[in-house]
Amino acid sequence: MEKPVKLRADLLYLAKIGREPDEVLEGTGVAFEQIDALRPMAPARIAELYDVLAGRLPDDFAIRCGLATRYQYMGLLGYRLQNSGSIRELLETWNRYSIVIGYPLSSSLEVTGECWSLVFRPRLSLTPRALRFCMETSMAGSIRAIRAISGHAIAAVRYVFPFPAPDDLTRYSPLAPTPILFGGGAGCVVGRAEDLERRLAAHDE
Repeated sequence: MEKPVKLRADLLYLAKIGREPDEVLEGTGVAFEQIDALRPMAPARIAELYDVLAGRLPDDFAIRCGLATRYQYMGLLGYRLQNSGSIRELLETWNRYSIVIGYPLSSSLEVTGECWSLVFRPRLSLTPRALRFCMETSMAGSIRAIRAISGHAIAAVRYVFPFPAPDDLTRYSPLAPTPILFGGGAGCVVGRAEDLERRLAAHDE
């Protein structure tokens, strides 16, 4: 059993833009009250609910949600991220504790030459549209969260999504002008390695 921490964050954003989460959850047997209270659920149930969200919400919702979700919605993880000393430590903390809170994707930090990559892979058995939803929210939100927590205006070098490009790329326009690639073996956000050692603003002396 896992707490639906990310699911709660996504639905809190839905409520913020004026949609009723319970309307989207209608027929699932799960009420937003349960999710908001972080009542533990079976991983398979969380995966099913992501399929419901992906099927019922607009195509551009996931990207917009990722760019707007507050890291404070992540509870314990948000607190631990704030207490990181550097951007490298922040990313490594994310990788460790996202699994603890039952995040639907696992992630790892890879450094090659002048770039770092935050690589996302599914932890749950997600349908293709649920995987797309989780990848888009997570990848769109990662750079925003790093900026918000670190106090540094870092930029992504590129985004690599693990699925084929859709016919309509409009949903990805908020990520411009960063280059976007499709069809990679895993989803990843790529940044500059020199940014990893930047101290978080709260830890600067």
